[in-house]
Amino acid sequence: MKVKRQRRVRRILNYFRTHFGLKAPYRVLLDGTFCQSCLTAKVNIKEQIPNYLLVPEVRYCTSPCAITETDKLGPQLYGASLILKGLAASYLLECSHGKEPLPAVKCIKSILKDNNSSSSIIVATQDPELRERVRKIPGVPLIYLHGNAPTLEEPSAYTKSFVTKGKNEVSHEEKVILELKEKEFGSQESVIHKKKKRKGVNPLSCLKSKKKTPVTPVKTIKKKRLRNRKHKTLSTQPKDSD
Repeated sequence: MKVKRQRRVRRILNYFRTHFGLKAPYRVLLDGTFCQSCLTAKVNIKEQIPNYLLVPEVRYCTSPCAITETDKLGPQLYGASLILKGLAASYLLECSHGKEPLPAVKCIKSILKDNNSSSSIIVATQDPELRERVRKIPGVPLIYLHGNAPTLEEPSAYTKSFVTKGKNEVSHEEKVILELKEKEFGSQESVIHKKKKRKGVNPLSCLKSKKKTPVTPVKTIKKKRLRNRKHKTLSTQPKDSD
């Protein structure tokens, strides 16, 4: 996978990890439409999905209603049904539609809304209706197949607005702390802060700057060096006569 795609996947997963507690090992919820598209595009779900999500392994899961729906669609989805059962049948998400199975779209939607641990679920589907419903559930990542490449969708508008709304609201703990502070110290509105007096002008800054008198350098007179001269003395002795 290219570096640009890796950065994009890492950024989206970090977003869901930060705001919704998404953590590995991820649970990838499969349906029949995704398995059928992967079969047609010759995509190995077991190998390519973990590589795409930058993790060593994932846990595949599905719902009993999704398996029942895939089986009812006939021999055209026989291969998809085998893949779905082989990957996800060992980990079925509980639903209350055993006697009267619902369409996979409604069943998966009810599981995501009722399941407290849905923050660790990533939905993989090609069904446009299911994808649209998943986008309206904050905090659920969505994977679909684009050509023959798995693609992690950007956080939906519902997810982003949910995060923004949560940042603006004060949590219950913060409200309790504020109430305790008001009982103990009084409300913040009743506290009167003394206004600081405006400071006057610094009088030293108003004084005129004194002109500096130029200092004339004192010339140092060098003393002349006295040299002692030695005078030659003429000899007074007479020369010897022949």
